[in-house]
Amino acid sequence: LPQRTLSHLPHLSPRNRQRILQHDFRRNLRQNDDSPMSKRRRHR
Repeated sequence: LPQRTLSHLPHLSPRNRQRILQHDFRRNLRQNDDSPMSKRRRHR
């Protein structure tokens, strides 16, 4: 996971921060993936 995101969330607890990082990470993966399955997932 990108370290730069951690510096944007100094006010959050480590657990919440990790959860948000994982969410961003999965969202970025989804945006970079143009397969039909990912598009279907994005619209849901």
